[in-house]
Amino acid sequence: MTDVLLRLARVYASVQATFSTGLGSMRAHVTIDGNNIAFEWPSGDRPVAELENAAQAAIANVSSLRDHMKKWASGTNRSTEPIDRAIYNCFEYRVVHDLWNREKHSGDVRNGGLSKRNPVLRNVRSVVRLETRPEKGSWVGVSVSLRDGTPRAHGDGSTAVVVTGDIIDSVGNPIGDLYEFLSRAVAMWEEVLGTLLPSTPHH
Repeated sequence: MTDVLLRLARVYASVQATFSTGLGSMRAHVTIDGNNIAFEWPSGDRPVAELENAAQAAIANVSSLRDHMKKWASGTNRSTEPIDRAIYNCFEYRVVHDLWNREKHSGDVRNGGLSKRNPVLRNVRSVVRLETRPEKGSWVGVSVSLRDGTPRAHGDGSTAVVVTGDIIDSVGNPIGDLYEFLSRAVAMWEEVLGTLLPSTPHH
């Protein structure tokens, strides 16, 4: 079990590396021309190669947990059926796994992969993510300083800078957002551990 928990900790660490609560890296370029104000939003202060590396590390750690989970389950006389069922029911994980295979093998996956969509990752970047609380009346927003473009969060919701990207299929049709798919895949693994080992605490 120690190995599985270590692997899960690596998953959390790699996804956390795509996430920052500081908005300073997303400072806007402000142009004022008479009564017109324009904002140009860069993709943060991290180099593209660093963003790509963070994204691929998260994809790899989330995806490779499948083999370790199944090995642990088999070695401790637990059924692997909950793992297979969870993967079957989680389209987001299957897409992330196919992105991992594409990175490893540098091309389309045979038969479209687990998702049958042959997903491709494009336009990896940093974005500001806003999320309200579950309570009624919760709100969140961001204002920008006209002096230096510094963003400032408002409200009781959460703001964060996350690394994400556009997931499309092999002919260009949109599939989804990388950060959202990674988050759902991590939640799937938490649910699986809760099924196989109910006393396991979630992150």
